Amino acid sequence: MGMRGIRPFVGLVVAGMALALVTGCTAGQAGSTATSAVASAEDSPTPTAASSSATADASDPETTFRTWLAASREPDPDTACALMTDALVQNMIAELAAQGVTVSSCAELITSSAALYASLGISADVDVTVLSESPDAAELDVVYSDGGDCGTVVLEQTGHGWVLNELSQECGTR
Repeated sequence: MGMRGIRPFVGLVVAGMALALVTGCTAGQAGSTATSAVASAEDSPTPTAASSSATADASDPETTFRTWLAASREPDPDTACALMTDALVQNMIAELAAQGVTVSSCAELITSSAALYASLGISADVDVTVLSESPDAAELDVVYSDGGDCGTVVLEQTGHGWVLNELSQECGTR
């Protein structure tokens, strides 16, 4: 994944962006920038608005994560955002805003981070282990090949398939 620092989950999800733009843990003042950025996240797609390709690929937790990861790197904001809960999107936008990085929507978050991943040559290669799975929740252990960064990805089942949620975290916060 190539970065250390932002917790919870923002480090796992926007590692390349964080590597270049954000340092430290969740320290820093969010201020009004975070408030406006979080408010903008309300316009992001909800998991129930998932595109047909996203829901077709969201048949199991690992496949959902891998579909999200691929979409976040292409970038395919419609698919990537549809596979994230609104709370996760809001947390990610607020965390970046707290570090002085302003993105106003999930689509902008995905597009910006994909460009950064590509410019830094950060691989999307991961090892995924399913830690637990029930009919309505799953937990994955994810280890990125670039640098060995890792995290726990938590997914929840919606009426339309699996989505990544805000309970996910980077290894250092376990």
